[in-house]
Amino acid sequence: SSGINAEYGGAVTIIAVSIVFFVSYVPIGVYVVFQLYLAATKTTLPWVATYRMCAVQIVMINFVANPVIYFISLKSFKEYVKRIRFPFTRSQNSVTDVAASSRSARSTNLSTNRCTSSNLSSEIKN
Repeated sequence: SSGINAEYGGAVTIIAVSIVFFVSYVPIGVYVVFQLYLAATKTTLPWVATYRMCAVQIVMINFVANPVIYFISLKSFKEYVKRIRFPFTRSQNSVTDVAASSRSARSTNLSTNRCTSSNLSSEIKN
C-alpha cells in the first residue's frame, strides 16, 4: 500500500510539474514565434515589448511553483523541509538548552586547550 501511494505521489508530481512547465513556457514560445513573424514581415507593434515582459515573468511561475508542488505531493520532500526548517523540534532539548550546552562545551575546550606554542606546533604536525 505504501509503494502504491509513493508511485501515485510521484505520478502526480510529474504531471503537475509538467503542466506548470507547459503553461509557464507557452507565452515565451508564442513570443519567439511572433517575433520571427514580425521580423520576416518587417512589422513593429508597440505592445510586443510589454507582452515579452509579461511572458518572461510568467516563466518565473515555474520556479516558484515547483517547490510548492513537491511539498504538497511528496511526503519525503515535506518531511525534509520540515526537518531543515525546524531542526530542534525532533529532540527534547529546547533551543536555549542547546545553546547553553554549546557554551559549556566551548568554555571547557578553552580552559583545557590553551594556545601555547607547543600546542600549536603539535597541532600543525598532526
